[in-house]
Amino acid sequence: MTAAQPDSRVPASPATEPAAGFSLLEVVVALALLAVVLLAVHRLQGQSIRMAQEARRLSVAPLLTQGKIDEIAAREDLGPLSEEGDFGDAMPGWRWSARVTEMTFDPEVLPENAGTLLQIELDTRFNDLPGIFTLRTYKWLPP
Repeated sequence: MTAAQPDSRVPASPATEPAAGFSLLEVVVALALLAVVLLAVHRLQGQSIRMAQEARRLSVAPLLTQGKIDEIAAREDLGPLSEEGDFGDAMPGWRWSARVTEMTFDPEVLPENAGTLLQIELDTRFNDLPGIFTLRTYKWLPP
């Protein structure tokens, strides 16, 4: 019989086995990447909220302005005026200012007894933010 040969497949000692799991450097890099991504998502969310608020303002301003200008134009005793106000408790923060002026023409173009043309101009703004919505219309008053 031959002598027993030592087994060449001797298991490695625990000190020489590769460690299972992630190294500290890998964890730090992953956390830094996660922080950058979360910061970008946070900024996008804030921008999305601001854009939604601006879109709401841009949608509401023409409606409020048209309603108020129609209300002023429907007055029986309409003449030159300058007024300011708000839209009440239903629309807090919204303010308006109106001006009604009489248009003048050369008497050769439009005789004085032909009637009166009024210009009605209304500005609408929200909480004194920049950006005023202005609507201008005209109303003919027969003699």
